[in-house]
Amino acid sequence: MKKILLVTNAFYITKRLEDQYRMLKDAFAARGFVVEHATNAELTCALTQSGAEFFRRLPEVALMWDKDIPLAKALELAGIKVFNSAKAIELCDDKVLTHIALAAAGVPFPTTYLIPMSYPNIGYKDTGFVDAILEKTGLPVVFKQARSSYGMGVKLLYTAEEVKKNVGETHEDMLLQCYVKESHGRDLRVNVVGGKAVCAVKRSSDGFCSNVLQGGKMTAAKLTADAAKLAEAAANAVGADFAGVDLLFKDGGYTVCEVNTSAHFGTLKEVTGTNLAEVIAEYIDKKCF
Repeated sequence: MKKILLVTNAFYITKRLEDQYRMLKDAFAARGFVVEHATNAELTCALTQSGAEFFRRLPEVALMWDKDIPLAKALELAGIKVFNSAKAIELCDDKVLTHIALAAAGVPFPTTYLIPMSYPNIGYKDTGFVDAILEKTGLPVVFKQARSSYGMGVKLLYTAEEVKKNVGETHEDMLLQCYVKESHGRDLRVNVVGGKAVCAVKRSSDGFCSNVLQGGKMTAAKLTADAAKLAEAAANAVGADFAGVDLLFKDGGYTVCEVNTSAHFGTLKEVTGTNLAEVIAEYIDKKCF
């Protein structure tokens, strides 16, 4: 009997997410799976010198639709095959680590500058490094918190004072990135499963960020060979079995913005006709059973 564990977050719950979980359950059930759904709060485990010991018997395959990276690592330690892997989730949950992985793989993205680490109770007494970076990037410049979603924590800043203020008020890893004017308020989301680009949508808004939850609109887009190749390379660079890869428009082509390991896909079916849950279920079925 084919079984799979669907792991979701116990504390962040929205109708969009619940609809997505239902689509995933239906897609796996249609392929003959018994789906066990558990939140991270229900998957308590003990770490011992023998490994990770969960309080109940779990399926040998897990679909990790959450960013609880320690839990994903504990599941893997217990011998469970996790999709996406803990490493892929970790790389994509942190924009700094994402860009390091992309750079290591030679995947193009806007030139990105790391902000030196400090501590919450110390802050930045000297922000001269900001001036040095802005000499390279010019203004405006894109500011990003390393661990943020749905376009939150991403800003287009127009003055050095704004940049220094945001750096000083952010107590986590962050980065500054060269602004791609050509892609202002628009991008291309390409969904990749099993190393193959499946479909694409164009997202656009009147503001800087094109995220749908920030007011952006989504329309079906032609998946060109260039966009597919770049999105596939980005997903491969972070080791993602499935991902939503955001591409910026640049110089008549594309460059990578972000890679998301648990991207929203509920409205994707309405826009493109593609049920990504079914594509993911087919991929895991063929890979594991």
